[in-house]
Amino acid sequence: DVMTNRIGVPWRSLSGEIVGIMGRLNKYEIEEYEGKWLPILPFMKSKTLFGFSENYSSIQNKGMLFVLESEKAPMQLNSHGIDLGLALGGSSLSQFQADNIKSLFAEKIIVALDEGLEESVSMEMAKRLKMDTFFKNEVFYIYDKENRYLPKGSKMSPSDLSKSEFKKLIVECSIKV
Repeated sequence: DVMTNRIGVPWRSLSGEIVGIMGRLNKYEIEEYEGKWLPILPFMKSKTLFGFSENYSSIQNKGMLFVLESEKAPMQLNSHGIDLGLALGGSSLSQFQADNIKSLFAEKIIVALDEGLEESVSMEMAKRLKMDTFFKNEVFYIYDKENRYLPKGSKMSPSDLSKSEFKKLIVECSIKV
């Protein structure tokens, strides 16, 4: 979008229709007063999941998925050949999003939120995605408490890492709920 100097990122409904467009500021250094993301075509993020329709088949085939924050995270994972990411569009999980993540009946769910959040945020989100009824799943959250992969204060997404570093983070920093 030349008017706002932003890269347009379309959000789709669970069935694949475009419901909104977010704009990511197209510059490296972002001033304190500038918002990194701005809705170009506003919508309710809490009523969809970024990457759901695009990654649905892969999630079904592999039986696992990653819950991430930003739109860029599933796209970064896709560039590494990992078509299993769903983004919330923030660090909170709506009931709609939780219900639709659970509806995928993934055997393994990994909550991989950005650096800088309290561990309790990831832990509580993971607990909300745990199923222990007729279907049982394994749910983990990532917490790099020693900041081996996600430097303190960086606000990095796990998806910002290389594929090999991402895999090491998952192996070494996953906590089961």
